[in-house]
Amino acid sequence: MTKKFNWVKRGSTFYNFGHEVWSSCLASYPNDVPEPESEKQKPTIVDVKINLAIRSDRFKSELNCYVPKYGGQMIDKFYTYWSEPNRSYTKMKYEMQKTWDLKRRLHTWSMNNFGGSSFTKNEPPKMKEL
Repeated sequence: MTKKFNWVKRGSTFYNFGHEVWSSCLASYPNDVPEPESEKQKPTIVDVKINLAIRSDRFKSELNCYVPKYGGQMIDKFYTYWSEPNRSYTKMKYEMQKTWDLKRRLHTWSMNNFGGSSFTKNEPPKMKEL
């Protein structure tokens, strides 16, 4: 498999608004990030929120290919936690991480049972001995 990157050209500079993912989990996206009128013009609050919404949708679609493996409820809780925006609404929580590998984060999330209850469906809760 080859890796695919989400590069968007703004003026004479290219930006990577996503993280690398395997091409089987990534749909083809048009470069739909709004471009400011001039390079020196600062993006408005509306532009920033639109960019955040677009990146949030992309993150959600990257997670959709993992629903059969981990289940919709866990993926939804994972998305809710990691898509939380910062105070200025410029980045999501996962974008502020120094390192990020979606497949490994999902595996760790499921192994630590962050998205579920303290026991599996087939196993009753264990009682502590006194």
